[in-house]
Order: sequence, then C-alpha cells, then structure tokens
Amino acid sequence: MTYRGFLAELLMAECDDRARRRSERRIKAAGFPREKSLRTFGFDANPNIDAATVDTLASCKWLKKSQPLCLIGDSGIGKSHMLIALGTEAAMKGYRVRYTPATKLVNELVEAADEAAETRPLSATVASTLCASTSPDTWNWTGTAPSSFPGFDRAGGEE
Repeated sequence: MTYRGFLAELLMAECDDRARRRSERRIKAAGFPREKSLRTFGFDANPNIDAATVDTLASCKWLKKSQPLCLIGDSGIGKSHMLIALGTEAAMKGYRVRYTPATKLVNELVEAADEAAETRPLSATVASTLCASTSPDTWNWTGTAPSSFPGFDRAGGEE
C-alpha cells in the first residue's frame, strides 16, 4: 500500500467515524425513552402492517416534503416502537428529532399560546409532525388530514 493510499483510507475512516458519532448524538438528543429499530419490529404480530410501507417511511421522503405522519390505534400494536424506530432512522439520515409524548406536546402548545410566544424548538417540533395516539378520539384534525399508517388505524388492523 502506498503512503497516499494509506492516507486516503485513514481519512475515510475518520469521516465514517465522525458521521457515526453525529448520528449517535442526534439519537441521544432526541430523548427516546428506549432503543427500538425497524429490524426488531414484530410484523408477525400485526400482519396488516405492510413492510413495504414501513420501508418507504424509513426513507424519510415524507419529512423532505414536510408531510405529517400520525399512527393511531389501540394499545399494544406497535405505535411507540414504530415511532421510535422511524425517529432513529431519521436521526441517522441527518434529521434532528425530538421525542415528545402527545400529552407533553399539547401542554407545551397551551403554554406557548398562553405566553403568546412560541419558542424555536416548539416551532421545529410542529413543522414536521410524527405522533401516536392510543385513541382515535384523542385527535380532532381540521383541514388536511395527516397521513395514516395502514394497520394502525383500528384494532384488528382493518382500515
């Protein structure tokens, strides 16, 4: 191996290591309550969840278009797992992610309205929304409906 080849490999290793550490910092900053990945998601537990749709969501194209994603369904069908896994994928692709339970987000919005001044992190959170709810009645959407996730809409997975 030439000296120039050695330096090129060393530089590539350093760049890869920096990218890995940046991803790790973004994932840590997101504040996920636990580690989850798409690889560990139990598609067998809810066969109505289409793996191809999940792969499309993992590409984060919907974030580039500033489209919201809302997972709605009963407890125990994988909404939180999917949100954390998709958030982790987004952080690994360079997006800043913030994990906030829906109740906390609503409280922050109410406080911001009371103070009549939004903070920058709150504005960033609302810009591209990824949310989950255990009750379809929790969200009363007006205007354009958010994208829904097939299989999470109702218990039993029927749409």
